[in-house]
Amino acid sequence: GFDGYGDRRLISAMVSWLQRVSHAVSDRFPRASIFVNSSVLLDGGIRYAEKLLPYIDGDFDEPGFTGAGAGNLTGRRWYEEYEWDDLLRVKGRALVLNEITGRAPQSTITNAELNWTLANYLLVKGSDTFTYVYPNSAAYGTFTGLPAYSVRIGEALSNPLRAAGIYLRTFSGGEALVNPTATRCYAVREIGR
Repeated sequence: GFDGYGDRRLISAMVSWLQRVSHAVSDRFPRASIFVNSSVLLDGGIRYAEKLLPYIDGDFDEPGFTGAGAGNLTGRRWYEEYEWDDLLRVKGRALVLNEITGRAPQSTITNAELNWTLANYLLVKGSDTFTYVYPNSAAYGTFTGLPAYSVRIGEALSNPLRAAGIYLRTFSGGEALVNPTATRCYAVREIGR
């Protein structure tokens, strides 16, 4: 048996299994894509998650930046999530960020929750990155289009940057800013607009 999430033997067994499945699928269906349902925070951290990269085309990240509804990730947990999601972007892998707010119904999702989710999504957005926000696990698997999904933010003009504790990314139609700390506030001054 294994000792649960993060157990090195479990992670090693998962990577070996994924390697076998990947080779078998690509041998039989060369144009097929392989997605995994993985969480860097549950699956042993970035050094283990990186071992999945040769065998996947994308990741369905179930907890996302909202911790599956347990609350917004901050500090080290936020950074580890960000590091994995950004690595997927850099390596050209697809990413689906599943974001649960822990509320019900959909109409109770606050602007702050929606902004947190979308700013983090934009920070790590690649050519095949998607997200959706929904209230709780009772609504799991449902999709409700929200007006915020249609904002014309444009194309990314930069990679994510860190400046004075804030992570930011510039788009042709705006910027995404994320403060990953739970204890510090930062003043941000708009320049040149």
